[in-house]
Amino acid sequence: MDHILRWLRSILLGAEKPPDLEEAHYPRDASGAPDLTCFTRPVEHYTRYIDDYLESLEAPRAAPPRAREWQVYEYQKYVFGQWGLIARGSSEALPTVLRLLRHRIPEGRQAASGVLDAWSDGGTALEESALAAAEKELAGPDTDIETLSTLIGILGRERSEASLPLLARVLRDPNSRNGDVDWCSIEAIGDIAGQKFVREAEAKQAAERWLQQRGL
Repeated sequence: MDHILRWLRSILLGAEKPPDLEEAHYPRDASGAPDLTCFTRPVEHYTRYIDDYLESLEAPRAAPPRAREWQVYEYQKYVFGQWGLIARGSSEALPTVLRLLRHRIPEGRQAASGVLDAWSDGGTALEESALAAAEKELAGPDTDIETLSTLIGILGRERSEASLPLLARVLRDPNSRNGDVDWCSIEAIGDIAGQKFVREAEAKQAAERWLQQRGL
């Protein structure tokens, strides 16, 4: 119904412009990342940003397409929402991230895994959450390569021995060459083993030998 009202309003009053986002004015560092200390709104604010974008992707096909500037606006909210969750930290935002990891469309899971990835760089223990999400992603009917690769990277940094059976399955799956998921698995196995298999001429074989020595 909302999209129909917007469409009628655009006919009668002219195209509506998207509102200004306060986050667009936050200072950024040399890499382009915004200053996380500026993200002081409640978790619900940033969650709504992400949910709005995901809902826009699921809009009925029959709805009149929104102008490009509105599409850009929704995507900006999606990105700022992720920065917001990162800034609020796992103590506040983990329930939201776990919900998004179960989202039916890949962009929801990609956002959640990206937030987990950022938290893992700060020393947050995420092995259990990342492993459960990776198992679900791998077993699902529409495995998202980006989400799975990010989760595998987290498991490697966590030195998660519990994830080795999953990493072995990924490494041995012929389809894992799509999107270089097998290479991500080799890196993660190497992180857990304390070895740089990716530097060897036959990296996959080296990781495989190590797994077999562990009885996997």
